[in-house]
Amino acid sequence: MNYVKRENKGVIVDDIYYDIPIGKYIESIALNYFKSIKSIKKTVEAKINIKKYKPLYISDSILLIPSTDIRSYDSFIFNYFEIDFIKIEKDYTIFIFKDKTHYKLNISRYRMNNMLKNAKKVCEYITMFDYKK
Repeated sequence: MNYVKRENKGVIVDDIYYDIPIGKYIESIALNYFKSIKSIKKTVEAKINIKKYKPLYISDSILLIPSTDIRSYDSFIFNYFEIDFIKIEKDYTIFIFKDKTHYKLNISRYRMNNMLKNAKKVCEYITMFDYKK
């Protein structure tokens, strides 16, 4: 999964429309890994001190980064682990995913840089406890 975008009363996931609210879709992904969005958000706030637009670490292949509040009409959430390249311009960002698809998002350079900084904080925190090595 590259991204999730709110569309009308459903979501678009990698160009496929699903008739389910975005919150329920994200929650169903988290539940597949025995987690809840509420617990993930609480942990991110308590351990990493991120208050707004919290990254959602779900698994080793899914780190969801919201561009706005998940309840916002223009909610766009991208999977940090599927990004191949990001081109940040003044007023928009182009995501190029590992499967070579791309998505253009109207977002300021400042907010995009903050989102990436928060994603890196989560990755650093997770790797502190990586017992697979």
